[in-house]
Amino acid sequence: MGKNYTNELLKTDQTYLWALKEPIGSTVEFIERSNESPMIAIGSGGSYSAACMAALLHQNYSGMGGFYTPLEVTHVKKMKKANILIVSSEGRNNDILSIFDYSAKIEPLQLMALCMKAESPLAELCKKYRYTQYCGFNIPTRKDGFLATNSLFATIILLVRAYQEIYSDISKLSNSILFNERKQSEIIKNSQCILGRKTLVVLYSGWGYPSAIDLESKATEGALVNVQLADYRNFAHGRHHWLAKKEFESGIVALITPDDIEIAEKTLALIPKEIPILRIITSEKGPIGTIDLLMNIFYFVQILGKFSKINPGMPRIPVFGRKIYHLKSHLYVWEKQFPRNINPIMASAILRKTYFSLTNEIFNDGFWKKAYNDYIQKIESVSYGSLVLDYDGTLCDNNERSVGPCEEIISLLETFLKNDILIGIATGRGKSIRTDLQNAINKKYWRKILIGYYNGSDIGFLDEEAHPETSEVESQELSLFYEKINGNNRLQQMASIKKQSHQITIEPKKFLYLKSIEKILVHEVNSIVQFQLRLFKSSHSFDVVDNFASKRNLVYQCQKQIENKNISKNVLCIGDKGKWPGNDFELLLSDYTLSVDSVSPDPLSCWNLSPPGQRGVQATMTYLSPTIFTKGKGFNILLNNKNKQAYHEK
Repeated sequence: MGKNYTNELLKTDQTYLWALKEPIGSTVEFIERSNESPMIAIGSGGSYSAACMAALLHQNYSGMGGFYTPLEVTHVKKMKKANILIVSSEGRNNDILSIFDYSAKIEPLQLMALCMKAESPLAELCKKYRYTQYCGFNIPTRKDGFLATNSLFATIILLVRAYQEIYSDISKLSNSILFNERKQSEIIKNSQCILGRKTLVVLYSGWGYPSAIDLESKATEGALVNVQLADYRNFAHGRHHWLAKKEFESGIVALITPDDIEIAEKTLALIPKEIPILRIITSEKGPIGTIDLLMNIFYFVQILGKFSKINPGMPRIPVFGRKIYHLKSHLYVWEKQFPRNINPIMASAILRKTYFSLTNEIFNDGFWKKAYNDYIQKIESVSYGSLVLDYDGTLCDNNERSVGPCEEIISLLETFLKNDILIGIATGRGKSIRTDLQNAINKKYWRKILIGYYNGSDIGFLDEEAHPETSEVESQELSLFYEKINGNNRLQQMASIKKQSHQITIEPKKFLYLKSIEKILVHEVNSIVQFQLRLFKSSHSFDVVDNFASKRNLVYQCQKQIENKNISKNVLCIGDKGKWPGNDFELLLSDYTLSVDSVSPDPLSCWNLSPPGQRGVQATMTYLSPTIFTKGKGFNILLNNKNKQAYHEK
């Protein structure tokens, strides 16, 4: 198993040039959407160093960040409120696959897998949970040897590039970080003093951390030398005592960046002369310094291997090691945290409602279990004469906004239309929705679809070209508010602002600005008490509306359309942003409502009853499959698993 380590190092230039050119749009969007919210990076083996780098980048530029092994992260209780990045070279080991499945069922803010293979078992697992993202690359050097080299190098460069596109204060990558003969001869010369020492104490700080982790990983996995890690100040709290007792067996590797050179040199000046020191210094600042140090570590490991007469990329793996690696257990089973009488869908639904991490306390109380069962019975026990759906996030996932609903959703909608069910579609957008739906749905059904444009302020059938109409009648409050925010230079820099008759849409020019814009708008909307305006938020924009605009207008219009028919007058409403200030908050206040994402805390409405790990379009399809149609009466839906199973068996 493995590859010649020296040959692997010879390919790093190729990896570098490739990684500079690869498209990284999906990674950039993930990071932008993570701005000002926590990130959890997860990696095993060599990818643990990459997870450290991802967390360090996030800590320095975006928000709180932490990095964990798959097992470590199972003890983190607040993953739901974080963005999760899972890093893997090949996307096939059991720990990474299991922790991805575990994380998907927690339903964090975002979940992305970053992998150096475009096709992998991890990519297939991502397809099971449509809301997750898989960012796969085909690295030209293909599979690493036993130690992570080119895959790790590529992953870190791609991550740094993504942050560079968003945050302008990161230095640009240059060819100066690549190894050359001068650098190689220099590290060979400087390393001689510590070769043969049984233990190396690796000191680091800040941007040196990922390289320190990688040295420990490679030295241990390659059986080259014992390594201890400590940052410069933690070393002062007793770890120096090892050197006092083992001074002739130990050496120091000091990783030094421009940010920590002062504390590094002051510390090293106090080390006894009997203890050799290898200084690995970079003049590069920030994340570029990390990459520079990492290249030095790669070559230092080569030196250690040659001295020990070990090829670190081609070890002989013991039988017990293979067995341990392939060991499977129930460590990553998300469902195991709940009592046996709580099924996964119930557990997930209640956790979405309560946002609690103390699961036993919730389920032992009994209140939420009863509320859950009562709501399912309520939804299943009645027939519906009309179906109202939100558009973005419910009929279209985020990556489908520009192309419209997928074929599966269109087919599902046409099943309802064939059974003479009136469908209402609520949106904050305008004409583009009519165009997309007319292109996707058979013209014979257009008269059975009502569109509530601009948050229900303009309602028309799909075949009515006059809608949405351009009205000259505008809300005075909205006009005054538009003048106010249009004069906000900071807001103008960050967003495009469009005014309709009863709605103002504020769309960030970059996802990066989303939370800053929200803070400004919340302040502005609430600072003028005489304005009766409401602020709603979607996954990509904000709407400020007057009292004339409401998605509930569409519900009332659907009820009016079916009131003279011998059919149920109940309307089933499905949306994705049911938690205030989500733009489906009002829509999902109705009696019979389901969310495919966020929910209100109200136990009597707006439940998300989809299986754990489902969000958006996937959850919509789960709700509406199967559906029981009764001619002349409407339709019924089945949410209870037992009822669904009985239906399929029938």
